Amino acid sequence: MKFGKQIIQLSCFLILIACETQKSDSSGDALLILLNESQLTSNQSVSTGSCTSASESGLTATTVNATNYDLWTYCNLKESAATTESTGDWDLRFQRFKIGTKSGTSDSSGSGASCDTGSTDWNATFTTTSCTLAVDENQSQQGGGGGGNEAVSWDGSSALKEWYNYSNTILTAKDNIYLIRGSSGQRYFLIQMRDYYDTAGSSGHPKFRWKEL
Repeated sequence: MKFGKQIIQLSCFLILIACETQKSDSSGDALLILLNESQLTSNQSVSTGSCTSASESGLTATTVNATNYDLWTYCNLKESAATTESTGDWDLRFQRFKIGTKSGTSDSSGSGASCDTGSTDWNATFTTTSCTLAVDENQSQQGGGGGGNEAVSWDGSSALKEWYNYSNTILTAKDNIYLIRGSSGQRYFLIQMRDYYDTAGSSGHPKFRWKEL
């Protein structure tokens, strides 16, 4: 009886396939389009790299794998700079030398912002009004920076657009301390960029140290 039931199920399955093959090509094309669009949406929401943190002289030091030229890596400072997705509760995002906060043109659903305190001293007194916070806007570079000789544009932080000095194709982090307002608009962080290269000398690995204000 069990064998007979399996034969019936197989027959029904074959009949279903036969019916599906009679559908028009346009229906099949529409299905493929839906599948492709679904896959695209899924890929866009995934963080392409990683945010890895460790303790450094009483601060948290985070190294970001942001080597992808097209996709961003997202870090949640409120969760010890944990790696997250574009749809997650991120505070900073990185793509090579580019940096953005969850605000403005980067992601208007967030209440983040950033500014340059003008200080390089961690022992200085900082408040949430140490500098004028601004949301992300479209940034552009005509060449001679992190993008090499090419003109590039992206949505990101105007304060962090020039976090480095550029000479002979090498990026060297400035000592400036930046104030970051988190995505919720209620928590604030101080960050200082430290490097752009990993231990092997490969670019696209921005490192920063930070603490919550």
